[in-house]
Amino acid sequence: MKRTTWLRHDSQVRSSDVCAQHSDTFDAHPGTKKARLALNGYVTESTRLMALLERTLQERKAATLQCRRCRRALRVAGKAIVKVGRIVFLPDTVMHTLRVAGSMSDGRLLSHMQALHDQVLPYKDTFEAEGLPPDVLPGLIDAIKALEAARADYAAAVQEAAAARESLRENQNIASATILALEAVVPETTQANREVVTRLQVARRVGPRKTQDASSPATDVPAAR
Repeated sequence: MKRTTWLRHDSQVRSSDVCAQHSDTFDAHPGTKKARLALNGYVTESTRLMALLERTLQERKAATLQCRRCRRALRVAGKAIVKVGRIVFLPDTVMHTLRVAGSMSDGRLLSHMQALHDQVLPYKDTFEAEGLPPDVLPGLIDAIKALEAARADYAAAVQEAAAARESLRENQNIASATILALEAVVPETTQANREVVTRLQVARRVGPRKTQDASSPATDVPAAR
């Protein structure tokens, strides 16, 4: 998640807190009270969406790790089948055409392994008689299904994250507009109201206060005498 997203959220939380602390000022009119409560709702929704984004990030990482494990399992099983196939001799069949999977996409890898399984399955007993463990072919199918499932989980996590990110952006935009509206409608007729507006302006600042540029001219200070 981008740092600016966190900074915007922090500023909106602070702004909502200021409005809640001075609810007597904002609740003097039904419209401003409605806006203040709406701001609190936007902040709550942003908190939920940010938690959702964190969860989808973890799910995506888990799916990536699972894909890696499945690819490794597929390649180990495929290599065992191909190596044993070198010593399998069957009439009218050419087992020397079996190939270990090289560098390829997941889609091609799945197709390659499925084709390898289907080619060898009719001769399962012969392969096992030459030393292929009996769990290799069933394990190959399990790894194919596991990789397909992990890829689906990864795609779902990416899509959910994209939707949540867009919803969060829109929600934060509305929250920012609401804060500016609340700031604008407070009548600065009293010192207390002016202080509320100042506190809201400080609270809604995104990120730390900008310091004076070192290259800008400094204020002249009279030399001590």
